[in-house]
Amino acid sequence: GTGLRGLTYVELNQQGQVSFVREVSEPLFKAGVLMEKLLESLTKDQPRLPQKNDRLAVPAETPTTAGDIVRYLYGPVQQSGGDAVRFYAENVVYEDMNYELPFGGKAAVAEFLGRFQVIQGVTFQLERVSDGEQAVGFTYNIQVAGQPRGIRGATFYEVDKLGK
Repeated sequence: GTGLRGLTYVELNQQGQVSFVREVSEPLFKAGVLMEKLLESLTKDQPRLPQKNDRLAVPAETPTTAGDIVRYLYGPVQQSGGDAVRFYAENVVYEDMNYELPFGGKAAVAEFLGRFQVIQGVTFQLERVSDGEQAVGFTYNIQVAGQPRGIRGATFYEVDKLGK
């Protein structure tokens, strides 16, 4: 049979001892688009952000290390609704364990990310980011406006030699 997948984020202290661990497992039930609908429902009364053209412009940066790209995507780009997709390679494979199948290719990832950009009141707050050059693990807390607590998670990104 096929087992469930998971991701473990581990941090070491100065003495090389484990100082932090977060484990995330693949859910048995793949909510997929239902999760999007739930988030839309929970945040339907949030004020609408200005249209992309009316938002403050974020200085275009081109970080090339995995860690710097993550910090940029979940910082200035998230706040401005900027173009995150430019950092994804044409042949990207984006696995979100809440969906049955991965999103394959830049166009599919653009469409997927676009669906989340229109949901108001959902913010990914970075907590810990590893210091990898070509690969990075990071933890986050998804804040949903009006909800008493966020949704914690962990993710792994890998970039090619071009920083995509």
